[in-house]
Amino acid sequence: MQSTYDSIARFLADREPPISVTRTDSLSSALSTMVENDFSQLPVIDKNGVLVGMISEQSITRHLLHFSDGDSMLDLTVDVLMDEVVTLARADVDLFTILERLQNCYALVITEEHKPVGIITYYDTTTFLREWSEGLIRIQNIEQTLRQYIENVFETDKAIEAALHRALGSDRKDPTKPKRGYDELYFKDHVQLITHDEYWDRFKGYWGSQTLFTRVTTPVNQARNQLAHFRGNLNRVQLDAIKRAERW
Repeated sequence: MQSTYDSIARFLADREPPISVTRTDSLSSALSTMVENDFSQLPVIDKNGVLVGMISEQSITRHLLHFSDGDSMLDLTVDVLMDEVVTLARADVDLFTILERLQNCYALVITEEHKPVGIITYYDTTTFLREWSEGLIRIQNIEQTLRQYIENVFETDKAIEAALHRALGSDRKDPTKPKRGYDELYFKDHVQLITHDEYWDRFKGYWGSQTLFTRVTTPVNQARNQLAHFRGNLNRVQLDAIKRAERW
């Protein structure tokens, strides 16, 4: 089972250690590093590599506003311009803790033995949450579309219930009812209803080939089960198959 912690740990593991500056580096040197790497902030470390602060576009701008007397700031050392830094030990990495701490800062530095090993920003959490949820959201869109077609074909609740009874079988406790009610259907139940021998002719005008319909929906159902049972995130091939199914 893949936990959110595991996903974040892998998210961090895929990254190179953060580029840092020392507190005695000049602002000119720090800005060059930021521009070269397209960073908006840099961790500041001491001579032993221990994290002591953060220099950022915001801290530089605020110093310019409040304390600059018109002389060049480029020769100032980083320690004059840095802010306090919000940190989180690698061992304590947790999605909700990260989101909570990012409410009050623009970047969070992950540390190990007080040394920076990673940086997480708002942009990073947006990317992470998109990767985590995109599959489920797209599968939900596909399932809602299938339900719309079902409701177009079977125009009343009574007609839908009768079709479910025919396609899925009877409830064990109450044979007068279908195995599952319309609001209880799994993704595969929608597909089973649509492709049932008695009903496919009503749907083929939408999708044409039953074989193709089955091939398109099968990986969607597999991905849905994988996500619903917390068996890991989808890979790029799986997500691409879902996107193609959603467009189709």
